[in-house]
Amino acid sequence: MKIPYTLKQVIILHDKIIEETGGLKGVLNIGLLEEALYKPFMGLADGAELYPGIARKAAVLFEALVTYHPFADGNKRTAEIVTVIFLWHEGYLWNFNEDEIVEFATDVAKNKFSIDEIEKWIEVRLKSR
Repeated sequence: MKIPYTLKQVIILHDKIIEETGGLKGVLNIGLLEEALYKPFMGLADGAELYPGIARKAAVLFEALVTYHPFADGNKRTAEIVTVIFLWHEGYLWNFNEDEIVEFATDVAKNKFSIDEIEKWIEVRLKSR
């Protein structure tokens, strides 16, 4: 599976999100950002994936971008958009309304959900495009 974004693209996207919605630009920890972006695609030497399945990968990506807090501001907003892009690239639409994604992302930031729970939340809102 090809990763549908580069580190540079995500930083540019984050800056655009901040310009549009307000907040502070800037990467606090480039290493944590890289780890969050590539974590869903990690595997073992034998080729086995650590996070098999689209919803699982999306959950790991979303959770890592929110909780690793790699940006000065806008981590939850960036996690939302990057996860939507990933899912779109894989042929899915992620359907939610703005109120529920804000509440969900805030709860993820507070570590209220396990990866399994995040995966399920995403999975029930996916549809093929």
